[in-house]
Amino acid sequence: MKKNIAIFISGRGSNMTALLKNTKDGILKDLCRVEVVFSNKPDAAGLKTAEKFNIPNCYETTDELLKQDLDIIVICPPPFAHHELVIKSVEAGCHVLVEKPFAMNSKESEEMIVAARRNNVKLCVSHNFLFSRSMKKVKQLRDSNEMGKIT
Repeated sequence: MKKNIAIFISGRGSNMTALLKNTKDGILKDLCRVEVVFSNKPDAAGLKTAEKFNIPNCYETTDELLKQDLDIIVICPPPFAHHELVIKSVEAGCHVLVEKPFAMNSKESEEMIVAARRNNVKLCVSHNFLFSRSMKKVKQLRDSNEMGKIT
């Protein structure tokens, strides 16, 4: 059964283009479908992104979005918005994937983790460049000791 995904974006929304491409055309297309996009700028990123990827719904408020039948929420706005969006999403019973940095400070991080555990949902931070070519090269150099001892 496919999962319903919502994506919170803000501003350009460019950080989620690869995810949307994969859910529509790529490796994730058989596992999930993006049903809604949320944008706090309805005439900007949200509507453009929804149109580009043929996503049927775009909401302007968090409360409106969280009334939908969703399984997973991907949170892509700037880090200062993560805490509130994660807390509301997990309290609505949604699993959450949030872009890094996870939170603005350790207190926010702890509150988000506690809320996810309390609501028995998964909370994951995306390290979107972890497997990029540049990161693979750095790992290769580190593993070969070519750079010397790294402290």
